[in-house]
Amino acid sequence: MSDSKLYRYRGTISALFGLLLIFSPGEFQWHPLGLLLIIAALGIRVWTRQYIGEHTRGTQLEGSVLYIWGPYSRMRHPLYLANLLFGWGLILLSGGVWYWQLPLAILWLFFNKTLGDREDLYLLSIHTIEWWIWAFETPFWGWGEKQGRHKSEHLYREKKRSISAAFWADRWSWFWQLLLLLLLASPMRGACW
Repeated sequence: MSDSKLYRYRGTISALFGLLLIFSPGEFQWHPLGLLLIIAALGIRVWTRQYIGEHTRGTQLEGSVLYIWGPYSRMRHPLYLANLLFGWGLILLSGGVWYWQLPLAILWLFFNKTLGDREDLYLLSIHTIEWWIWAFETPFWGWGEKQGRHKSEHLYREKKRSISAAFWADRWSWFWQLLLLLLLASPMRGACW
């Protein structure tokens, strides 16, 4: 699948992942690690949305600005990390059996890592030198030292949004994530098995 198609259909692929979870064997359980992963994912997602513009809502990659502040001064792909943690949290809450959960967890990791890799290649093609400097200092995922010492940062830096504005900017993500969680926890789900 080409970069643009993978990015364009990332929501559809995520929905298929959700359907696999809903129809997976097992009963919903309030797994403590699953809840912790979901809470961490939600926090990272809000923090990230405080710093990035609306361009991420589209169906194609756009990169007129290289975001290197806020969470992007610590890691290159905080939104994909948030998506990964949320998905893994849902896998644990699904109460499925390991031979079903483990392949889903690996596929979800591969999907989010691939999105990040392809976005890196795209950003490299647009912001060549700046991207190399930033990528050298900033891990893909993880917690690097706070960067943002780049000379061009002051040229692009947008005003940080409030937590409520960041939450509202991601309202459709919240809607779909809540719907998936409710369907996963539904008593009707267990009736299928």
